[in-house]
Formats: sequence, structure tokens, C-alpha cells
Amino acid sequence: MAKFLRTLLAIVGLIVIVTFSVANRELIDVSFFPLPLPVIELPVYAVFLIGIFMGAILGGLSLWLSESEMRAEWRSLRRKARAEAYRQKQQELAEEQLAAERSRQRQDALALAAPRR
Repeated sequence: MAKFLRTLLAIVGLIVIVTFSVANRELIDVSFFPLPLPVIELPVYAVFLIGIFMGAILGGLSLWLSESEMRAEWRSLRRKARAEAYRQKQQELAEEQLAAERSRQRQDALALAAPRR
């Protein structure tokens, strides 16, 4: 259901953007006044689309930077989990080796205690 709503919202957004772009093709002057940059002539829809694109890029960058502490914590927890799994595996191997050694010792003791014919 969520995928359907997301797709529907994307289609509606696309229709709005295309309609806006077709209706606003006239050129406007874009100036960054205090900066010594030249004035650029762009269609209205280009200014609109560049604004949306830059907003998405800056928003994504902001989100990525704000989650850096969480990513560091996740890495730490992942390392701890791997270390614990490795320790448990080593402990299980040591227990298996100890059990095998005890079994061998019992078999040797039984073989020595058994009467020979």
C-alpha cells in the first residue's frame, strides 16, 4: 500500500512539475547580488528545478551528517557483536576438544582395564 501511495505521489508531483515547466518558459534574470557573479538568464522552470535539486542535495547531506554519531555507534555495536560471536565460537571449539580428549581418555582407560585373552 505504501509503495502504491509513493508511486501515486511521484506521478502527481511529476505532472505538477511538467505543467509548471510548460506554463513558465519565459526567461528571467538570475543575480547573486552581493557576489561578483554575472547575471544569468534562465527560464522560470529552470530556476524552480535547480532549487528543488539543490534542496534535495543539501537536505540529504544534512541528514547524512546528522546521522554520523549513529553510524559510529552502529559500527561499534557491530564490532562488539562480531567479537562476541567469535569468542563464543572459540569457546565451543575448546569445549568440543575437551570433550573429545575426555572421551579418548575413557576409551584408553577401558581398554587397559579390559582383560586380555
